[in-house]
Amino acid sequence: MLGTFTLTKGHADQYYNLAQKVRTLYLENYKELFKKYDVLVAPTSPSFAKEIGASASSPMFGELEDMLLEPSSVTGLPGINVPFYRDETSNLYLGANFIAPMWQENLIIKIADAFEKNTKWNSWRNKS
Repeated sequence: MLGTFTLTKGHADQYYNLAQKVRTLYLENYKELFKKYDVLVAPTSPSFAKEIGASASSPMFGELEDMLLEPSSVTGLPGINVPFYRDETSNLYLGANFIAPMWQENLIIKIADAFEKNTKWNSWRNKS
């Protein structure tokens, strides 16, 4: 919504160029991180999942909830969100975002699969 408003005000070129510079900085930062780490793990959102209807009173809801995902999304890096904690009182989840280097979709899927199969908290796991 904010991007659409900005672009309609006659500053499209200026904001596009700035966005490309920011994207390049993100790519350079990730490139350095992936020299040391195979995969990055980060929170998906700044808080627990929200209950249905929570966004009705907040026009910036999506921007605030997605701010931790934007750097990896803007750069096109493969990532996957995996629930990693459930609050038993509220039954709401926290998610982890696994991020891999460019073109490593296979790696990220293997890691998410291994994580889900080897954690004991997830409610959908077969109890044997």
